[in-house]
Amino acid sequence: MKELLKITMILAVVFCMAAGCEPDGDKKIEILSQPQQQAPVVEINEPAATQPELPVPQPRERQEKQPKAPPAMSRADEFNSTFSPIFESYVDDNGFVNYAKLRRRRVVLNNAVDRLSNVKQTEYDKWLRKEKIAFWINAYNIFTLKIVIDNYPIKPLRYKILFNYPVNSIAHISDFWTKNYFNVMGRQYTLREIERDVLLKGFGEARICFAVFYATRSGAPLRNEAFLGEKLDEQLDEQAEKFFANNLAFKIDPAEATVYLSTIFSIFDWHKDVFLNQYGTDKNFRQQKPIDRAALNCIKNYISEADADYLLKQKYTVKYIKYDWTLNEQRK
Repeated sequence: MKELLKITMILAVVFCMAAGCEPDGDKKIEILSQPQQQAPVVEINEPAATQPELPVPQPRERQEKQPKAPPAMSRADEFNSTFSPIFESYVDDNGFVNYAKLRRRRVVLNNAVDRLSNVKQTEYDKWLRKEKIAFWINAYNIFTLKIVIDNYPIKPLRYKILFNYPVNSIAHISDFWTKNYFNVMGRQYTLREIERDVLLKGFGEARICFAVFYATRSGAPLRNEAFLGEKLDEQLDEQAEKFFANNLAFKIDPAEATVYLSTIFSIFDWHKDVFLNQYGTDKNFRQQKPIDRAALNCIKNYISEADADYLLKQKYTVKYIKYDWTLNEQRK
């Protein structure tokens, strides 16, 4: 029996050894797991997968305010603006007119004259002061173009040439300012009546003299847009600046200590009156006679700082520039 027990134990030990285990007395047999040897890492140079670019978060922008729509034109300025296509199409930036082209398309001018004759007094009475001034300046300039076109090409008069008027001049059109009649609101007006009575005496604005158009080189340049009540002050100031930028309207000769002015200030009594009323202060240019003082007080606002400084501080004589009556026609 003892031998059988020995054999059994020997077999158990053999069995355990065969299974990789060792008996440790009465302790339980533990099976220790060996760490596995890692396979060497083989680097493969493959292009990295392209990841889709995500938008970079941007700081939240302020929502831009929508620009306000410009205010609607008044009925008066809607009417005044209808004349802009004529001025834009036939007048250049220097105020010269393509009379030959306008004569071929005179229907647009005739239509404009008709529109001016159809304005109702009851409608006109509702307009603002600036809108009325703009209306009458546009009317004057349209009527001036009409007279020139009706006589274009101008035929020179022999006796006018003897008085040294240029061949191509409105001086050869009989009674240019006084005998050509235009109907406005049921009444006939001449150019002189519109400028003298309606515009200058009626509104007392001297800058109008830089806006009404005489079709001459020495006169105010014709603007290539219609006058509007909403922009009237800006437009009149621009007209004055353009006028005095012309050597036929203003120039300084320091060598002779002489300042030359346009005869626009003195050619008509109603011009003198409006400039004396608006610019006849005695705070400056007190050594000059009243109309020259008024002219200089006006001019200093529309010329360079250096020229204005000369007028205010230097001693000089004032003379008037000979008027150039040549038609302000674009070169052909």
